[in-house]
Amino acid sequence: MTDGRSSAAPRKRRVIFIAQQKWAIGYVHDCVAARLRPLGYEFGSYNPLHFDLGDFLTDVARSDVVITTANLNRDIQTILTSDAQKRKILVLGHGSSEFSGVESEYSEHITYAVTSDVAAPFCKRPVLLMPNGVELEHFERRVRDGHVRTLGWCGSRYGPKRMGWSHDIAHATQLPVTIAMSLPRDELKKWYHGVDVLLINSGAESHIETGPLPAFEAIASGCVVVGTSVGNFRLVPGPKYATVAEAATIINELKQNPDAVRRLADEQYACVRAHWCYEVLVDRWREAIDRVAERGATVPETKKADEPVATATGDAPSSGE
Repeated sequence: MTDGRSSAAPRKRRVIFIAQQKWAIGYVHDCVAARLRPLGYEFGSYNPLHFDLGDFLTDVARSDVVITTANLNRDIQTILTSDAQKRKILVLGHGSSEFSGVESEYSEHITYAVTSDVAAPFCKRPVLLMPNGVELEHFERRVRDGHVRTLGWCGSRYGPKRMGWSHDIAHATQLPVTIAMSLPRDELKKWYHGVDVLLINSGAESHIETGPLPAFEAIASGCVVVGTSVGNFRLVPGPKYATVAEAATIINELKQNPDAVRRLADEQYACVRAHWCYEVLVDRWREAIDRVAERGATVPETKKADEPVATATGDAPSSGE
């Protein structure tokens, strides 16, 4: 005797990433995918600079969601041209600058999202929130003695990250500063252990970053992080600065108070563990992926010939907040 229900296992949801997987974006995607695979999701990835178009279109046809970045919004629409294909697309902005030039190229069929609320105003459509953060399991937290001996800065030469400030702050505090650019991830993890205070200098606007990821990785490694009020980092406890002089004052005060440094390290780690690790954040990603998958599976009703065609605004994604 059966209850009439199928005993077949439910089909896994398949998600495609098409983005620069070697960048920090790719690392975020990998962390999310690793969390979701045990929950019944499967993933594929494509490098937008070189991929087989036929294979990609075949994969799209059997997939539920296609996640790409905002700077590829135009390109993805030249490849996936039908409304049904576009309903599978989730365009994720990892930075406010990615939305420049997108305004005239939005599609009512595509879902848009951001990795930080600071980028939301730059998308001219309602957005979902899919925050970035850190996978704590990938980093070894080493508790420090609280003495500030070495400053650190991690990033690229991208102008708004203001690497030069690091040298100015080091000079003003009479401390050495170590710089990390393009380190392999395993070496970067070791590098964090040699830094007592990581500097986040990006700015001047809060939307110039959505993370930045090094702040969360350093905190996961036991480092204290101080910096400008940008991205998701602005929500992490600790002193923030807007000028080199303010940064120097903060660092010099920390140099004189190892107990305060240890307390700050614990406070920042507790915050990241509670709010900014993928164990917590993956739920937001799962909700967004499920929402797009369900939208993509919905076939809009065909209007009768004598019915007026209404403006399609009702199915636009609402804010993830």
